[in-house]
Amino acid sequence: MELKTKQLLADISLIAVTAFWGTTFVIIKNILANIEPFSFLSFRFLLSTFFLLPLLLQKEGFSPKGVFFGSIAGFFLWLGYILQTIGLKYTSAANSGFITGLAVVMVPVLSSILNKKPVTPGVIFGTGLSFLGLFIMSFDFKAGFNTGDLLTLAGALFFSMQIVSVERFSPNFSATSLTLGQIATVGVLSLPAALWLEEPFKSYPNEVYYAIVFTAIFATVLAFLVQSKAQQFTSASHVALIFTLEPVFALLFAVLFGGESLVAKQGIGAFFILAGMLTAEFLDQYWPKAKDEKKANL
Repeated sequence: MELKTKQLLADISLIAVTAFWGTTFVIIKNILANIEPFSFLSFRFLLSTFFLLPLLLQKEGFSPKGVFFGSIAGFFLWLGYILQTIGLKYTSAANSGFITGLAVVMVPVLSSILNKKPVTPGVIFGTGLSFLGLFIMSFDFKAGFNTGDLLTLAGALFFSMQIVSVERFSPNFSATSLTLGQIATVGVLSLPAALWLEEPFKSYPNEVYYAIVFTAIFATVLAFLVQSKAQQFTSASHVALIFTLEPVFALLFAVLFGGESLVAKQGIGAFFILAGMLTAEFLDQYWPKAKDEKKANL
């Protein structure tokens, strides 16, 4: 299979992952009245680890080193979740969504520094449009900036480091090993926070258990497996751009199933996010060809 075809399939797979993550906003919002955030994170990721273990019985491709390097990415992921969750206590959900989305700006810079490669024109223009879309769609002008925003910004940095780490490690290790390292690390490190700050071991309504199982299988095991595999064929910058679709999918599912209404700024923001993705894909496909043709005509 040609590299371009593999890149296209990788991008489509990541869009599907982002759609799953978009559904979780409505699901988690509806259950957080009955379960506290760190308890939910620990149960979700530990259960995900349990579901992933049968895949590791197939020893082909399993690598202890892959699990170790996956745990590095998982540590960044855990820090992102922790800081985002604490930040939500002091800032609005709208600001949290926008600031977390700033990872789309951070990833190309970090990836360029780490890999010593220039950022492509498509990523530059696409990131700019997506950033504008996130700002229009999510930023809460009335709330302004506060301590929670700084914590969330630090969380966004760690989310971007997770994406760049997976880009660095995925060519050398199996997706299963990297995924196990990531989700096991988040689950194991979230449990002490839950035990210290919350009361995780108590009876919950049935919808909480359903949500934990759904997010563990679809939004965690399958999602991170796909990300680890897809990043063998696409760049971290493209992954970050695709992940900006998360608030678009979250908005779609909130309107369809959560009873929320669509306002103009959300629609405009979603348009710019989609335009950013399409711009990045178009320029990165055709800019090199245009440069080659220009050289040939000189």
